[in-house]
Amino acid sequence: MFMGLFTLMIGYFVYFEAVLSEDVINNPYNARQEAFAEKVIRGSILAEDGTVLAETKVAEDGTETRVYPYAERFAHVVGYSEAGHAATPQVVIESCKIVRGVIRSTLYGAPDATKDEAVQARKRELVREADFLIRFIKEWYSPFSDDPLSDAAVLSDC
Repeated sequence: MFMGLFTLMIGYFVYFEAVLSEDVINNPYNARQEAFAEKVIRGSILAEDGTVLAETKVAEDGTETRVYPYAERFAHVVGYSEAGHAATPQVVIESCKIVRGVIRSTLYGAPDATKDEAVQARKRELVREADFLIRFIKEWYSPFSDDPLSDAAVLSDC
């Protein structure tokens, strides 16, 4: 009886090591992933033309800082939206699928807003309101500022 259980246990260990271990290790719910991530200096993420989209800078004291040269422009693909958290491969893959879907919808399935009269009417209304606001700021605040449209005190007063 003991030999039978021992043989089954050894058989399961061999099966686990040969077949299941990689899935268990790579499972996003595996708490050891974070421990592994802390030991690895993340590499650069490059665009197709070699442009650096994300890289890790290591200071003299050994602290690591993730740098995103294009800030939030590519954050949806190279990291989380704040561009400050490590993205797992699953997050990057999902982000790429979302971006691909947006591109596909834009190119092949999105309605043409230039032909929608309601959208165009709203656009004209917003442009009129923006023009009115800009004229108001220039006229009202010119005596108080040389360039009221770029003066922080003026803009915070509006």
